Amino acid sequence: MIMFRMNKPSLKTIQKLYAGIKGSKAKYLTAEALSHQIGLLPETIQEAAAFFNPIATMDYSFDLKELLPDLETFLKGAGKSVNEKKNTEATKKPLPYANVVEFVYDKMTFDGIVDKSHVLSDPDLRLLKRIAAEELRIRRLARKKK
Repeated sequence: MIMFRMNKPSLKTIQKLYAGIKGSKAKYLTAEALSHQIGLLPETIQEAAAFFNPIATMDYSFDLKELLPDLETFLKGAGKSVNEKKNTEATKKPLPYANVVEFVYDKMTFDGIVDKSHVLSDPDLRLLKRIAAEELRIRRLARKKK
């Protein structure tokens, strides 16, 4: 594996090349044939392949299947697995109040009397919006069940 080029191809491009070469059933694969499969220009493919073997830019009939072991080692060294996808789930904090009435009672009352002059902060307003949306969602579900 020769890596003397100044411009290093992007990891995404290398991953596309690897997936295209690995998924191809052809015994002999040129940059032109691969470009039809993965949607990259042949010149882009040749530039990325030249990072591993400089002959790829000069020889248009260069077999890209020869680069498969080099691409695998490069991708493993880049810290990302060859076939691994990132799986993350978005998690929200549970709501501190069960409904809008509890929120209003806690934030806007003083000795049991609603304080009309109280101004809610931006985080409080966002929290109230989330509580109201959740309460509406629960009511909609209850209405559908009937």
